[in-house]
Formats: sequence, C-alpha cells, structure tokens
Amino acid sequence: MGTIRTLLAISVVIAHSSFFLGYNIANGLVAVQVFYMFSGFYMFMILSERYVSVRKFYKSRALRLYPTYFLVAVFALCVWFFFGQGSAGFIEKQAQWDAAGLFAKAFIVVANIFMFFQDIVMFLAIDPHTGSLYFTSNFYQEPMPLYKLLIVPQAWTLGVELTFYLLAPFLVRRKTLTLCVIAGLSVAFRLYMAKKGFGGDPWNYRFFPFELALFLFGGIGYRVYRRLKSGRLIDYIAPLATVLTIASIFAFQFLPIHGIKRLLLYYAAIAVAIPFIFHASKNNLRDRVIGDLSYPIYITHHIILTCFYLFFEQYTVRLHEKQLLCIPAIILSVLASMAINRWIQAPIDTFRRK
Repeated sequence: MGTIRTLLAISVVIAHSSFFLGYNIANGLVAVQVFYMFSGFYMFMILSERYVSVRKFYKSRALRLYPTYFLVAVFALCVWFFFGQGSAGFIEKQAQWDAAGLFAKAFIVVANIFMFFQDIVMFLAIDPHTGSLYFTSNFYQEPMPLYKLLIVPQAWTLGVELTFYLLAPFLVRRKTLTLCVIAGLSVAFRLYMAKKGFGGDPWNYRFFPFELALFLFGGIGYRVYRRLKSGRLIDYIAPLATVLTIASIFAFQFLPIHGIKRLLLYYAAIAVAIPFIFHASKNNLRDRVIGDLSYPIYITHHIILTCFYLFFEQYTVRLHEKQLLCIPAIILSVLASMAINRWIQAPIDTFRRK
C-alpha cells in the first residue's frame, strides 16, 4: 500500500510540472481521491486497533503532519522573500495581499498556519475594491482568487484530510450500515450538484461533503478486511488485487473512464481492492519505507518547482517544452523527502509511537 501511495504522490508532481512525454501515472484528481480512500482505511484501522484516547489520536496526527509542513512553509517563505521579489509571482501575491482587507488577511494567515480551512480557501476570492472575501464557484474566473496567498498551495488537500480526522473518531463508532448510508448520501449529493452545474473544479475533489464518501469507502474497506483477514481466500486474492490496482493506476489515462459516474465506479473497484492490497503489503518493511516518502514528496514538490522557475528559468522552460521537467522535480522531491524523514520525521515518529 505504501508504494502505491508514493506513486500517487509522484503522479501529482508530474501533473504540476510536465507530463513525461505526454504520460502521467494517473492524474492529480485521481491520485488525490484514491489517497483519500487509503487514508480512510488507515484511520479506521489505527482508531480501532491502536488508539483508545481521541486526544492521543489527534496529537499523533498533528505530529505526523505539522513538522514537515512547517519546515516546507518556512522554506517557501524564505525563497519568496529573499529570492522571489521582482518576479511575476511575487508581484501578484503582493498585490493580492495589499488588496485584502483585515478579515481576509487574518483568515489566510490562520489557514496557512493551521492548515484547516485551506480547502475552503479554494472557494473564496478577494474583492479588489473592498478587500472583502466573497464566495466563488469557479476560482479560475476570478481576478484575485484567495488560493494565490497559500504558502504551500497543494496543502489544501490537508484541509480536507484534517476535517476527516476531526470526524474519524466519531465515525469509527458507527455501524457499517450507518457508514454506508452516509457514503451514499455523499455520492447522491455529488451527483445531484453535478447536474446543477457543479461538477468541475473546484467541486470535483475539493469539497469535503463530496469527498467524505471516499474516506468512508476506505473505512468500510477496513471493516471488510477485519472479517476476511483470518481466512485463506484473502491470501490468494491479495497479490492479484494489488497487481490489478497498480496496473489500473499506471494505465488510467488510457482507460475509458469519462464522467463522474464512471469515475465513481472506478473508485468503488479500488475500494473493494484496498483490503487485499493492505493484506499483501502489511508485513513488507520496504513497502512501508517507500510509503513514508509519499507525504513529504507531496508537500515539498511545489516549492522545488518554484525554485526551478526562480533560479533556472531558462532551463526550466526548455525542460517543460520537452516534457522532461518532471524528472528533476521527482528526483529532488524524493531526495528532500528522504532527508526530512531521516533527520526530522524519524525522531518525531519515535516520540509519537511512545
């Protein structure tokens, strides 16, 4: 499971840099949403098997997410303020900050520090005349979308994750039938709103009420795993399910999956496979080590790309035109992640497990 998570993180790096000769492992949307399902599985598992105290669960999640995030956020601020001034990106950010009113500035500062509400940021924009915030159903059409002031732009997904973490200790106590009903309502709400014209970005994977179903798919998958893990059948199915899932991720852009309904069916198939994928890899230490790279890869890659554009603009443009920019971005993201895990996250994890 860990290897798949890291492949999904690399898929996001490719989506944000340049497709490798027109190819990506999956795509950014699919990578994020499959990750939501994996997260649902893991959170239900650790809440059921490891944590009795909700407070300890929240503390553990904070120690897992915030140190790396703060490190990258501080580094990003230093890059922009010491090297980015005069660049088009810095000028745009400065103009939006100057135009923002007191409440808008306070809101974005809180979101950048705590990560909560970063997903909501994707639905807000700044009124250039009054400095106030207003709701937008499509930030691409706005002159001053608020997300431009996010220090780590891709961390909006952590806003979605953190909302689920708040709810997870209470959801894990619910019966499986109740979870199925909640997931069904979430899917129905998504399909209904899509018919009303809210099926594209940012609604397709940034709106928590829609994404809740995916987390619950993973959580229900854990309940299924608990019933199957002692049987012999899972030992035979697990390798096949893992291979088929990895193949479907690598071949996703070639599959005839178009539209929300087909995509949801694809996610349902992945959800069915998750218990078997976990069973196949649960005792594989190498898979766990590779999986630990997924979060820092995801968090570090954007500022690494920013550094490329600020310091190596001429070479970056050439690499982007040749669709090769993703190669150095992936390599540097992996190296940075290995360093973060070795010297920062490993000591924290030791403390966290205690």
